[in-house]
Amino acid sequence: MDLKNKIVSVIGLGKTGVATANFLARRGSKVSIMDNKPYNQLSELTDQLLPGIETVYQNCEPLPDSDLVVVSPSVDIESDFLKNSRQKGTEIISEIELASRVNSASLIGITGTNGKSTCTSLIDEILTEGGKNTQAGGNLGTPFISLVDQGPTEYRVLEISSFQMEATYSFHPKIAVILNITPDHLDRHESFKQYIGLKEKVYANQTKNDSLILNYDDSNTCSLGGNCPAKQIFFSL
Repeated sequence: MDLKNKIVSVIGLGKTGVATANFLARRGSKVSIMDNKPYNQLSELTDQLLPGIETVYQNCEPLPDSDLVVVSPSVDIESDFLKNSRQKGTEIISEIELASRVNSASLIGITGTNGKSTCTSLIDEILTEGGKNTQAGGNLGTPFISLVDQGPTEYRVLEISSFQMEATYSFHPKIAVILNITPDHLDRHESFKQYIGLKEKVYANQTKNDSLILNYDDSNTCSLGGNCPAKQIFFSL
């Protein structure tokens, strides 16, 4: 993915936004990062930005000449301040999508309503004890884009939230895990059906060479994956 000289607006000056902006700046992009909060609430995070990154406070609207807009997980892609970018046809993606496009490691993606962090940490520990070179992060601790910035590894074990999947299209885990699904974040998502659909995106790009692990005891997960060509594995308590 050629990012050199691309004009990129990063929305959300939080941990993920800072990591994304710095990643892009290191690759020669012309980066602006914006947030609806004032500077005095963001000064510590602002200090972590590389020189040359433009900051915009109390305004989340992307620059009108942006080639690409990258949104942080806290940003709803249906937000009004993204309307002009959508109308212009500017590509709007998530940090997970950006990292997916430049990732070279085998991915293990874990999602679900509960237990994601524990499962992600456990898988990372098991692989490490087994002598594998791994990195863990995503919604847990270190942003995916920061892991990519750390250099090559064999596996990346990622906790994935529904927010992170909203503007994600090419995420392709070698192993996808859906632990459980119960109603959650319905203040952000239009319906429980939409929430389930975002969870399903974790396996949307899998092939017959991949694996999809589902909870057989959960009525909302055991019926998923009908059109997924990956090998399906069920677990039960």
